[in-house]
Amino acid sequence: MTETNEIRAIDEMVAAARVAQKAYERKASQSLFDSACQAVAWVLMEPERNKILAEIAVVETGLGNVEDKIRKNHNKTLGLMRDLKDVKSFGHVGDVKIKAL
Repeated sequence: MTETNEIRAIDEMVAAARVAQKAYERKASQSLFDSACQAVAWVLMEPERNKILAEIAVVETGLGNVEDKIRKNHNKTLGLMRDLKDVKSFGHVGDVKIKAL
Protein backbone atom coordinates (compact mmCIF):
# COMPACT_ATOMS: atom_id res chain seq x y z
CA MET A 1 0.00 0.00 0.00
CA THR A 2 1.43 3.38 -0.95
CA GLU A 3 1.59 6.27 1.48
CA THR A 4 -1.20 8.05 -0.43
CA ASN A 5 -3.42 4.96 -0.23
CA GLU A 6 -2.67 4.61 3.49
CA ILE A 7 -3.64 8.23 4.10
CA ARG A 8 -6.82 7.77 2.06
CA ALA A 9 -7.67 4.62 4.04
CA ILE A 10 -7.16 6.49 7.34
CA ASP A 11 -9.30 9.39 6.11
CA GLU A 12 -12.06 6.93 5.20
CA MET A 13 -11.88 5.27 8.64
CA VAL A 14 -12.08 8.66 10.37
CA ALA A 15 -15.08 9.66 8.23
CA ALA A 16 -16.83 6.36 9.03
CA ALA A 17 -16.06 6.82 12.74
CA ARG A 18 -17.61 10.30 12.67
CA VAL A 19 -20.80 8.91 11.10
CA ALA A 20 -20.89 6.16 13.73
CA GLN A 21 -20.32 8.69 16.51
CA LYS A 22 -23.28 10.79 15.33
CA ALA A 23 -25.52 7.69 15.31
CA TYR A 24 -24.27 6.74 18.77
CA GLU A 25 -24.94 10.24 20.09
CA ARG A 26 -28.55 10.16 18.82
CA LYS A 27 -29.24 7.03 20.90
CA ALA A 28 -27.00 8.02 23.79
CA SER A 29 -27.71 7.32 27.42
CA GLN A 30 -25.69 6.53 30.54
CA SER A 31 -26.52 2.85 30.08
CA LEU A 32 -25.35 2.82 26.46
CA PHE A 33 -22.17 4.67 27.42
CA ASP A 34 -21.49 2.18 30.24
CA SER A 35 -22.03 -0.75 27.88
CA ALA A 36 -19.70 0.74 25.26
CA CYS A 37 -16.96 1.31 27.86
CA GLN A 38 -17.31 -2.25 29.12
CA ALA A 39 -17.15 -3.61 25.58
CA VAL A 40 -13.95 -1.69 24.87
CA ALA A 41 -12.41 -2.92 28.12
CA TRP A 42 -13.22 -6.57 27.38
CA VAL A 43 -11.83 -6.23 23.86
CA LEU A 44 -8.59 -4.77 25.23
CA MET A 45 -8.28 -7.57 27.77
CA GLU A 46 -8.83 -10.35 25.21
CA PRO A 47 -5.59 -12.36 25.64
CA GLU A 48 -4.29 -12.29 22.07
CA ARG A 49 -5.09 -8.58 21.61
CA ASN A 50 -3.59 -7.76 25.00
CA LYS A 51 -0.40 -9.58 23.96
CA ILE A 52 -0.20 -7.64 20.70
CA LEU A 53 -0.69 -4.33 22.51
CA ALA A 54 1.95 -5.29 25.08
CA GLU A 55 4.42 -6.20 22.32
CA ILE A 56 3.81 -2.87 20.58
CA ALA A 57 4.29 -0.96 23.86
CA VAL A 58 7.63 -2.66 24.55
CA VAL A 59 8.89 -2.03 21.00
CA GLU A 60 7.69 1.60 20.91
CA THR A 61 8.94 2.60 24.36
CA GLY A 62 11.87 0.25 24.80
CA LEU A 63 10.69 -0.19 28.39
CA GLY A 64 9.63 -3.28 30.30
CA ASN A 65 8.84 -6.71 28.96
CA VAL A 66 5.82 -8.22 27.26
CA GLU A 67 4.72 -10.51 30.12
CA ASP A 68 4.69 -7.64 32.62
CA LYS A 69 2.83 -5.37 30.16
CA ILE A 70 0.17 -8.06 29.64
CA ARG A 71 -0.43 -8.25 33.40
CA LYS A 72 -0.34 -4.47 33.74
CA ASN A 73 -2.82 -3.94 30.88
CA HIS A 74 -5.17 -6.53 32.38
CA ASN A 75 -5.01 -5.17 35.92
CA LYS A 76 -5.25 -1.50 34.89
CA THR A 77 -8.27 -2.24 32.69
CA LEU A 78 -10.04 -4.10 35.51
CA GLY A 79 -9.21 -1.23 37.88
CA LEU A 80 -10.54 1.35 35.46
CA MET A 81 -13.77 -0.64 34.98
CA ARG A 82 -14.13 -0.81 38.78
CA ASP A 83 -13.48 2.93 39.16
CA LEU A 84 -16.05 3.83 36.48
CA LYS A 85 -18.81 1.59 37.85
CA ASP A 86 -21.85 3.64 38.85
CA VAL A 87 -20.10 6.95 38.04
CA LYS A 88 -22.16 9.49 36.10
CA SER A 89 -20.23 10.17 32.94
CA PHE A 90 -22.89 11.04 30.42
CA GLY A 91 -24.96 14.18 29.97
CA HIS A 92 -24.71 17.05 32.44
CA VAL A 93 -22.26 15.76 35.04
CA GLY A 94 -21.89 18.92 37.09
CA ASP A 95 -21.00 22.59 37.16
CA VAL A 96 -17.57 24.04 37.74
CA LYS A 97 -17.38 27.45 39.32
CA ILE A 98 -14.60 29.55 37.83
CA LYS A 99 -13.33 32.51 39.78
CA ALA A 100 -12.60 35.68 37.85
CA LEU A 101 -9.01 36.87 38.00
